[in-house]
Amino acid sequence: AKRTRLRMNIALIIVDTLRADHADPLYHEAQKQGWTTAKAIAPATWTLPSHISMITGLYPSQHGVNERAPPTQDAKRARVALKATDHGILGKLRREGYHIYILTANPYLTPHFGFTLHDELHFLRRREATTKTFHALTQNNWNPLKAATALIRQGEAKALIEAAAKYITINIAKHIPQIHKPAPPFDKGAAAIMKKLEEIELKKPYLLIINLMEAHAPYTRLEGWAELSYLVPHVYNAVMCTGQAPKWAIKIWTQAYPQHARHAAQAALQIAKKLDAHAIITSDHGEALGPTLFHGTPPTPQLAEVPLATTIPTKIEGIISLTEIPHLIL
Repeated sequence: AKRTRLRMNIALIIVDTLRADHADPLYHEAQKQGWTTAKAIAPATWTLPSHISMITGLYPSQHGVNERAPPTQDAKRARVALKATDHGILGKLRREGYHIYILTANPYLTPHFGFTLHDELHFLRRREATTKTFHALTQNNWNPLKAATALIRQGEAKALIEAAAKYITINIAKHIPQIHKPAPPFDKGAAAIMKKLEEIELKKPYLLIINLMEAHAPYTRLEGWAELSYLVPHVYNAVMCTGQAPKWAIKIWTQAYPQHARHAAQAALQIAKKLDAHAIITSDHGEALGPTLFHGTPPTPQLAEVPLATTIPTKIEGIISLTEIPHLIL
């Protein structure tokens, strides 16, 4: 007799920048519900290569998106990698009759970076101006002047003014460390993603990919003005160039990160419970919280070890690599 494959809805929820040792709410609730939990190892310490590994099942050394490069070069590498693999698990499930949906607060999971195989893709941030200016930049090859001109022609002068004010504020604030106080968790797109889930019709069977940024930097009172930046540009540059971060910045990160991480894990659980789908909740990488403040630096346990919880009835022994996500879905 011909066997019919049961096609279940799948939600891959990625809590960006969530370390395994700061995911207690996720582990506690998952174990309470009888889900499978494990510790996972991220194949990269920053967003783009790790996500492509989760989609293709390949390590960065295999798919070619590895060390950081200028955004245009990163985008080109990502587009080549995804096209060469027929978009990995996305292409495979599409051939099985699945619908693909991507709801992301992270700009790396957008068509500019190769994520073009989907029924719907929504880039959602707390501030609408952030979304509009990002799209203008990517569509104009990251040229600020061309992007500004495009926004004016589209009647989006208000978004342009807000983006300009944000840029000026950040560049003034970077010289005043005293005003960068640890802040409580801010919404960085989760609310917009939840609202969008109520608005759109998810055609079954589906694979839904969600990226939440609530555990991601920055963690300061300037957060509303710095949605697309780290703490302040000169801190980021100091880390990338010297491998060291100012002591005041490290203090803010270590004080604020645990609360932001808990908030992000709870948001992921809230979304998972509302969906008519098997859920996989994980992260793309951790955070250093030390002298090498940011992710994107050489891997350490704090950067590589991430949580994994799933409602899929399966047994996971030991530590799993995020490159196993496609296999887990299948």
